[in-house]
Amino acid sequence: MTIEVQVAVLLLWGSAALTGSIAYYAFRHLTRPGALTLALLLTAMSGWSLLYAAELQAPSLAAKVIFAKLQYLAITTISPLWLIFALQYTGRDDWLTPWRRRLLFVPAIVTCLLVFTNEWHGLIWRDVALDPRGHPELLVVGRGVGFWFHAAIAYSLIIGGIVLYIVFAIQVARLYRYQALMMVGSALVPLSSNAVYLSGALPLGWVDPTPLIFAGSGLLLAIGFFRFGLFDITPITARTIVTHLQDAVMVLDHLYRVVEFNPAAQRLLQIDEQIIGYPLNKLVQIHQFIPDKEPAEGSYEIVIGTEANQRVFQLSVAMVRERQHVPVSYILVWRETTREHVLLTTERRRVERQRHLVQSIGELLAATDTAAFYSTLMVAAQKVLTADRAAIYLYDRTTDSLSCPYASGLSAEYVATINRFFHNVPGAQLLQSPQPIVVVDAQTHPGLAPLREAVVREGFHSYAVFPLFMPDGLGGAFVVYRNVVKPFSEDEINAGQTLAYVAAAMLENKRLLTGARRHARQMTLLNEITRTALGIDDLHEMLRLLANRLGELFEADGAYLALWDEHLQRPVPAAASAGLHERYMQMRAEAGEPTLTESALRAGRVLAIEDVFNTPYLSRRIANLFPSRSILALPLMVEQQKLGAALIGFNQRHRFTDEEITLGEQVAAQLSLAIVKIHLLAAEREQRRLAEALRQAGLALSESLDVNTILDRLLDEIQRVVPYDSANVMIVEYDEQQQAQRARLTHLRGYDRFGEAVARAAAAVVFEVASTPNLQRMLTTGRPFIVPDTAQEPGWVDIEAAAHVRSWAGAPIIIHGRVIAFFSLDKTEPNFYRPEHADYLAAFAGHAALAIENARLYSEAQRRSEELRILYAASRDFSAGLDEGTILDAIVHHLVEAFQAARCVILRREPSEPPFMLNQTPNFRRRAVSSCVGSRCRSRLCWRLPVRRRRPWTILRQGGCTRCAMYRSCNRY
Repeated sequence: MTIEVQVAVLLLWGSAALTGSIAYYAFRHLTRPGALTLALLLTAMSGWSLLYAAELQAPSLAAKVIFAKLQYLAITTISPLWLIFALQYTGRDDWLTPWRRRLLFVPAIVTCLLVFTNEWHGLIWRDVALDPRGHPELLVVGRGVGFWFHAAIAYSLIIGGIVLYIVFAIQVARLYRYQALMMVGSALVPLSSNAVYLSGALPLGWVDPTPLIFAGSGLLLAIGFFRFGLFDITPITARTIVTHLQDAVMVLDHLYRVVEFNPAAQRLLQIDEQIIGYPLNKLVQIHQFIPDKEPAEGSYEIVIGTEANQRVFQLSVAMVRERQHVPVSYILVWRETTREHVLLTTERRRVERQRHLVQSIGELLAATDTAAFYSTLMVAAQKVLTADRAAIYLYDRTTDSLSCPYASGLSAEYVATINRFFHNVPGAQLLQSPQPIVVVDAQTHPGLAPLREAVVREGFHSYAVFPLFMPDGLGGAFVVYRNVVKPFSEDEINAGQTLAYVAAAMLENKRLLTGARRHARQMTLLNEITRTALGIDDLHEMLRLLANRLGELFEADGAYLALWDEHLQRPVPAAASAGLHERYMQMRAEAGEPTLTESALRAGRVLAIEDVFNTPYLSRRIANLFPSRSILALPLMVEQQKLGAALIGFNQRHRFTDEEITLGEQVAAQLSLAIVKIHLLAAEREQRRLAEALRQAGLALSESLDVNTILDRLLDEIQRVVPYDSANVMIVEYDEQQQAQRARLTHLRGYDRFGEAVARAAAAVVFEVASTPNLQRMLTTGRPFIVPDTAQEPGWVDIEAAAHVRSWAGAPIIIHGRVIAFFSLDKTEPNFYRPEHADYLAAFAGHAALAIENARLYSEAQRRSEELRILYAASRDFSAGLDEGTILDAIVHHLVEAFQAARCVILRREPSEPPFMLNQTPNFRRRAVSSCVGSRCRSRLCWRLPVRRRRPWTILRQGGCTRCAMYRSCNRY
């Protein structure tokens, strides 16, 4: 191998290395337009140089022919790749449709086929041989038609690319112009050397300089890459820009006919090339995209579609004018600004929402009453969350129940359904995880399947649930509803939760404020109750006032006060709040019937009855008499003394809180002390009245010794201590065996109030003591006795004179262990007389017994004095008498005077005369008269003669007197 060949091979290797390195650089920048094409072009040039070096080094002709044919694989691809790269670089790659790309490589493929089959047809060369001058160069003998066809096409493609570069260089900026000139130079150098080689004008005809010159092309490309930023700064044509614009572009001529449009416009307007040349006003399908059929120059906002699928475009209409300002075309550019519009709208809404939110928070904080607060909250939900409905639900963890104090736009039926079944709705998740809950469509949400019918009937779709956080945990939820399917954005959720925070804070503040006001009001009412209890001495008046105050204190529908009758072991209605008093006072409990008063006193604590129809503390009959559904029973007790109960009633079912029970205990303690105070005052007054009445009775005893007068005065004084509607004194009559037989009514009082007939009937009443249980009991026990209710007393004797009596009290008047009379008091009011009344009456009975005894003693003393006077006078007259007749007359006179007799007869027996001698008083009257000779049987004989028989009849008796009340009917005469 000669030195010339060795130098040529080295140069070829260097050229291949240079072009190959630049090809590698191009492969590293495949994202640049035309980078791949240039990389393949340089690879083909490098391959041509390497294969040509191998041909020069091949020792035989056959080997050289093989390498020569392989070179055509690279040679034939250089020209089409060059043109493709030129089109891409200059921005005309839209011309390179897929079939045109394939068409450019058809000549290359045909040439390669002709080369590898040249031995059959000789269209590339007719013959080959080694250079006869001794150089190892393949000498082609006679080039064929196929070769020149290939050369013509290759030169045409290369020259076409050069022309494109030159035109491009003229139109573009300086930097791009230098890049184009580098590309033109890299093509002209090997092209011109190849042309010289083919013409045979080279001095070294044995060597082809084209692969060697590729080194120069590579050098120029390297300068283009590293000096002028080839691939770093690439030129882009306006057409390319328009083609690749994301905005839709349409070009119209001056008559508004479509001239051109880019792919973006084709996709947006749903048009194709068939509309080119049509007037714009004929294209119905794009009328929605233009403000007018012939839009003027300017900018327009085009809104297409509904709110859910809305698209917004910014249409810019530009007019292209000639130098004379004559319009030649119009350019319409649609830029989709949906996202920007959405973002802008969202931002505007967010700003507006924040403004409304701040305003609403201020209004909520300024709300002073509940109605204003809820109304403001609803307006805030509408403005901030674009809600159509809203509701506040409060959760009570003690009873695990839900309540709805406020709802706007929701039916009462739906709210009641939610309150009952809130555990079955998605909002119940707040109990486990207190986070906002959003339901896009409630009518299709699977979690609302149990309430689907109620939700559909209500008509809302989307809703959001925001937890209300209270100091002691989850306090409820703030729920907003939309009538359409419209999801809540994240910003809306945050705003809604902010509203929920404010609402929870306001509800808590309202609760605290209400609690403080309620406490202040309760303290005021408690003080008023205390003043009322201390300032009023009348029990019933005090209880009436306290009943009204209790209703106000507990904000209840009614309050009732009952006193406990220890004697009857049952409650007695005492007072009720306004409007309920008359009805309550008529209520009476039957024997053995459970009452709240008795139950509370037995329990000794406050009883909270939430349902009066479902409690063992109250009978259903009494519960039906009350208008209240829930009652708080407060026992009124001082130590072990049972006073009664206060009942606080609510017409609707009410759950009593610990605060209400504590308040009830405080109230019960004050009421108990007030009642005890009244009882003590009443007892003190009773004792004073009793003492005064007894003092007056004592005065009556000292002022008169007449029994009738004294009994009348005692009945007057009894009226002051033991009230009665009618009264009398029953005088007891005994038989000869000293057994009480009858009780006769005397000293009647008050019977005339009930009619003259009653008064007359009372005056004639005589009771058989043995058949009258109340009289028999007092006679036996010697103690007073009361009949609380005559209608319930089994042994009560019904008579006309006592028809008005419903309560009765009596006390025996006892002298020396013997009942001589009874005090009898009547009252028309049942259950009026109590054991203390019997005790008071017993005191007066003692005074009556003392008065009667004093009167008896006085009468006895008078009788003794009169007897002594009569005896003295008789002794004087007897002593003065000198004959028997005078003495007998004196005896008769003094006997009549002593015994207040109407007639006196002395019979004596004379043995010498008729059997009987008669001395009698003058003025004889035919009346029964008892006569006795001697005083207390001082004589041995006592004679009785029945005057009506007119004949003597003597009865001899020894030591004693005989008397007869009705001697005319006495069988002893």
